[in-house]
Amino acid sequence: MSLATVRTEVKTLMAATSGIENVYDYRRYTRDYATYKDLFKEGAHINTWEITRPTFTRLVHGSDATERVVHNFLIRGFYSLDDKAGSEKVFQNLVETVCQIFRDKPTLEGYAEVVKYPIVGRTYEEMFGSVLCHIGEIDVSIQERIVFG
Repeated sequence: MSLATVRTEVKTLMAATSGIENVYDYRRYTRDYATYKDLFKEGAHINTWEITRPTFTRLVHGSDATERVVHNFLIRGFYSLDDKAGSEKVFQNLVETVCQIFRDKPTLEGYAEVVKYPIVGRTYEEMFGSVLCHIGEIDVSIQERIVFG
């Protein structure tokens, strides 16, 4: 198992989720903001999620030849605000759906030993270029076990 395997499994599970349109398993960057915004759009609508790992912890306990790696992922979602369509409720439901992925698959199909709880999240609204968006940030810690030696 590796970071790449765990990250790929998180992306695969999210991409297979109804209501989520674009999933990237890394934080997107460009040289200019107009191009950056276009990475997140499907037509005129934004519904994009990105997965990044800002922190991690590596633990080795004594001489048991096992290393435990806790990957602290930040999953960020961007969703166009549309009051007439009730986008706030739609987006909040998508955030809950993402959290449910980890409750339903606590071992990520066998790729991780355990998904550590609690899952922490926050939502807010902000301009994304010229588009007012709901933004959600979900922190989830996923632990893997590496046997070595």
